[in-house]
Amino acid sequence: MKKATMTKMHPRCNEHGHTVPIKQPSKASLAQAWADPQGIATAVPDSAMPETINDVPVSAWQGAPTDAAGWEALVAGLSFTEPPVPSAPGKKPAAGVVTIEPDGRVWVVAPTNAFGGYRHTFPKGKLDGLSPRASAIKEAFEESGLQVELTGYLCDSVRSTSVTRYYTARRIGGSPAAMGWESQVVMLVPISELRGITSHPNDAPILKALPAKAIVIYEWGLASGHRVLDTLAGHFTRYGEWPTRIAIPTGMHEGLREEILSPYGWRLLTERLKVVATDAGALCAYGARGQEHSYDTNGPVDLRKRASEWIWNVDLT
Repeated sequence: MKKATMTKMHPRCNEHGHTVPIKQPSKASLAQAWADPQGIATAVPDSAMPETINDVPVSAWQGAPTDAAGWEALVAGLSFTEPPVPSAPGKKPAAGVVTIEPDGRVWVVAPTNAFGGYRHTFPKGKLDGLSPRASAIKEAFEESGLQVELTGYLCDSVRSTSVTRYYTARRIGGSPAAMGWESQVVMLVPISELRGITSHPNDAPILKALPAKAIVIYEWGLASGHRVLDTLAGHFTRYGEWPTRIAIPTGMHEGLREEILSPYGWRLLTERLKVVATDAGALCAYGARGQEHSYDTNGPVDLRKRASEWIWNVDLT
């Protein structure tokens, strides 16, 4: 005789106050997965969580807004720019968010019972009277349990019934175990593993745009960042091989680490070659056999695309 199984109910009710069955419940990952930058960590509703992830506390967001004014207040004063939302006749505007951790992992949700045909995706929803920015952080909270701060524009996805504006964000609080009823799993996934996790065609624009945005904190184009790429490319052009070390003037070094690159981007850069600060004021790349290429003496070489692909495997130019 086949053993009967009990239906698991989501601990949070839907917008009508009804309980929601989870047809195929998932399991939470082991505690150590949350601390492993290369690992996939999984939370299910009300599962045990570490006290912190990447030094940010993990606890349910108790003071989340309860009205439109409260959500709009959280995005007032954000200074990043974004293009106009594309118009598409018959399609409603929506907003979503991709939250990136300092270790390079990204927060992904599994809609309850694979709603809409999504096994895994990113928080999103219709605007319902909110601005796209306010709607994005509201959806992040409702679907993933996270308290986030938007950091920039990511991309737009034209879907069957909507045009969704996506933003990048950083987590500043909340807990994935406090996810709302629309999600049955919240995961932390390395960027390199996303294509095997988020396979829905509607998420393709996100996967294409995300790697560069995960590496750079602010909009790319600052002169110091370009000069670094030019110097690396100049060494490659002169000697046919990439340098193993780059000396960067102290002020530029600090700006690159604190203002241009994300912690994840800085980690990838320093894994690729040794980066040192210098008071000499010279921006110079050095090879394994003593080769040297100075930005100021030898001039720039405009192969930024090649250099950024070498470091991060993405095009930042």
